[in-house]
Amino acid sequence: MVILDFQLELHAIEKCSASDLRTADEGFMAATYFQMPVRFSVDNVELLELPINNHGQIHVFIYSPKESTLIPTQQERQSSPWLPLPILDVAVVGLDTLRQALVEGVAIYPFIDYCWHLRFEVLGKDVLVYSKVNGRTARVSHEELLCAFNEFASKVRNVLRQEAPELNDHPYWGKWLRNEIE
Repeated sequence: MVILDFQLELHAIEKCSASDLRTADEGFMAATYFQMPVRFSVDNVELLELPINNHGQIHVFIYSPKESTLIPTQQERQSSPWLPLPILDVAVVGLDTLRQALVEGVAIYPFIDYCWHLRFEVLGKDVLVYSKVNGRTARVSHEELLCAFNEFASKVRNVLRQEAPELNDHPYWGKWLRNEIE
């Protein structure tokens, strides 16, 4: 069973609506707008869950402007299968990456805000999904995975059509919301 879902956070939509959604750059919008918690699980293997050490901490890097570099640090955190990601990017680039893997045999979907990715590798009628987020791997039929990504994209379309109606007037995303382009 594949779970690919997001938690609707209206404040994320309101924050993005502060700018003019009708004229925002389509690539920038996909990569940075509408960040919400996303869950991706295949047969109970949580592919987006950050690994927690024995002390209930995660290892993260924080940018230090003073030193102009990333500084490793530990942060307290509860284990969660949800990772904040831009839902447009998951819906479009994630689906496109999976389709690319189905044609070419392997493809990598990078997470722009993180140094992580998902790797899709086709094995017969299955896809092996490797998560750089936590090192976990899951195997699923390509039909089931493609269906999950299509349903995710459909949910994103429906939510944004309703909650961010000005996006319907964007030259690219308006067509995508109306399902005129993939």
